[in-house]
Amino acid sequence: MSVYDPSTIKFLADSLGLAYCLVASGVFYIYDILLTLDVEVEFFWKDPLTGAAALFFANQYLALASLVLNLFELLPLRTDKR
Repeated sequence: MSVYDPSTIKFLADSLGLAYCLVASGVFYIYDILLTLDVEVEFFWKDPLTGAAALFFANQYLALASLVLNLFELLPLRTDKR
């Protein structure tokens, strides 16, 4: 029978909760992007690129890239070779 340190169990529980929050917020952000895609196409993609459009695209898609990288961070890495 092994004895577990309570601080280790608390750390793992907090990490799992953080991961769930990150995934939930990511799903909500992607859902928001998909909901507003038709408006984005109408107002930003059909017109010539302006400074405001460039700022919009940078804000929208750099945040999406950051989200994807953060979600990849949650994936378990396998180091054993079979």
